[in-house]
Amino acid sequence: MPRPPGTGKCLEYEDYEITVQLHFPKGKVSCAYCEFSHAENAGSRMRCNLTAELLPYWKETIGQRCPLPIHQQIIESEENENDPL
Repeated sequence: MPRPPGTGKCLEYEDYEITVQLHFPKGKVSCAYCEFSHAENAGSRMRCNLTAELLPYWKETIGQRCPLPIHQQIIESEENENDPL
């Protein structure tokens, strides 16, 4: 839809969903192996391209706001490891 003259603003957006397949080494799911993370500040820190989240533990785990379905599985796994039963 064309913009009304003189506004310079988009009045409507269209939403789309995509499916992405990512590959991680077996047993090593972390941001270190994700295509959507990138190094910043000469490699001293990592950031997620999907959430803009800084990733302090990118070598060990995934970000707290990770939108990938694997995120919930990792949280449940970590909770089970910390369960004293």
